[in-house]
This record gives sequence, structure tokens and C-alpha cells, in this order.
Amino acid sequence: MSRKSSTSKNVKLVLVETTTPWHITDSQIDWRPRFANPSAELDSTYRNPEGWVGLYIAYYQNQNYDNKLVTSTNVLATSNDKLWQVVTSSSVKYTFGGVEHPVREAELLHKQSGADDRYIVWQWYWINGHLTNSDIEAKWLTAWAMLTGHGDDSAVIIIYAPAATAADVLPAFATELGAEILSKFGRGSAEMSDSRPLVAHIMHRFDTGGLENGVVNLINHMPEDAYRHAIIALTEITDFKKRIHRADVQFFALNKRPGHLFWFYPQLYRLFQQIQPSIVHLKLGRA
Repeated sequence: MSRKSSTSKNVKLVLVETTTPWHITDSQIDWRPRFANPSAELDSTYRNPEGWVGLYIAYYQNQNYDNKLVTSTNVLATSNDKLWQVVTSSSVKYTFGGVEHPVREAELLHKQSGADDRYIVWQWYWINGHLTNSDIEAKWLTAWAMLTGHGDDSAVIIIYAPAATAADVLPAFATELGAEILSKFGRGSAEMSDSRPLVAHIMHRFDTGGLENGVVNLINHMPEDAYRHAIIALTEITDFKKRIHRADVQFFALNKRPGHLFWFYPQLYRLFQQIQPSIVHLKLGRA
């Protein structure tokens, strides 16, 4: 069966629906791009009469320091990987989803199998309906999407094939299945969005205390399939957060300094634009 990764409980990616001549097949190599903490992942393989193509997608939403798409640690292979090495990287143009886009092309070497065991890898970022191969452009497209109220949903799309057949199968796959892949994305898609309302709990500092204990108990005992939760601390969040037993809770520390600072309110507004809470639970019990 094809290799399909686990996803988060409430965000999922589904296998691309294929038409002749492409069909889903078994994974052909033991390699996976190193993208940390995505909201959802898909890792599958497709074959046509000319050869096979691997497809990897990592999807991110509600991004923060530990969970973001564009970072130096999200790579095809790490520098200390004992099996895989990126030997070349360049930018080329090919059609994906019916439109020509720049694509980041890399050559991947399996170090323990000899010089002939090489693969060509194509990589794009999808940001709010735009495709780019640039880290810098992906960052400002994400920032612009957040500022205009579209959230920060984004993804990396990676396709790869053996070097010997890549010139034929990669363009064919991108042309014939690119539109189907892109149709999986977009805010409001039943396959990508999390329909649970988000409750934002706002407090001065998330640390040991009666108000904080109440919020912890509330989150731990509410049905996970009914609501999502985010903790917003105006100052800081401590290890007290470990008392929350759910893995899907987001934490935001705004590091507000003492006093009424004008710049603080735009910061809170931008955060609300990013996470778009349905319910705001205000628990400010201290100055």
C-alpha cells in the first residue's frame, strides 16, 4: 500500500484522485523531506507507464515559532543525514496546475548506494492561492495574507522521481495532476479546514493561580471534537502550560511591558486576525 503519514486529529489531507495513466503504488524509496510539526502531511507514490513519482505535502496553519513552514530547519535532507544528500539546487520553470511557475529543483543522492542512485526533486510553496519557490516571497505572502484577514494557511508541495526518468515523469505529473493537488488547498475546503470554533482565553500571565487553574480544567474537560483552544498571555507563559493534557492547544505570549503601551494593541489585533477566534474568554485577574 502507499505510504500515508499520520495527520493531526482535526486537519487532514486526502490522497489525490488519479485518472489514467496515473495510479497509486507502493513507496519506492526510504526518504522523506524533513518538515517539522506540520498540521497535516501526505506522503504517497504514483506510477504511469514511464515510471513513478513521489508526492509529499506538509500543510501548516496557525503557525508559531515551533510550527511554521519556512524555516532553515525544514529541508530535503539535513547536513548530518547519513543516507541522503542534496548535491545540487537550482531554479527552473515548469507548468503546474495549468500555469507556468518557477520551481526549486534539487538533485538528491543516496550516499550508500553509489553515484548512480540519484533523484530529481521539485519543490513549491503554496501560500493563500499563490505558488512560489522562494523562501523570502513565501514569508511576505504569508504576512500579507494574515494582514488582509486570510489567515496563514500554507504548504510545501514536493514531487520527486529517479534521475533517469525525471525529465519525462515529473513534467507529466505536474501537468496532469497539478490542478487536482491544488484543489485540495484553500480556506473553507472540507479536507483542509478545522470547523471547530476556536476559544481564545486571554489572561495577564499564564502561571500557577486560581484563574489559570480554572482555564486548565475547562480545557481538559471540554470535548476535543467540539472546540479548539488558544491561550493568550499578555506577558508570559510558564511551564504551567504542561498541566493542559491536549496537544492541539496553542500558546501565545505577547511579552507586554508594564504600563499602557500604544504599540501593544496592533499586536493583539494582528494575532486575532491570524487565529480568528469564535469566542474570546477574558480572565484578567491582575494588573
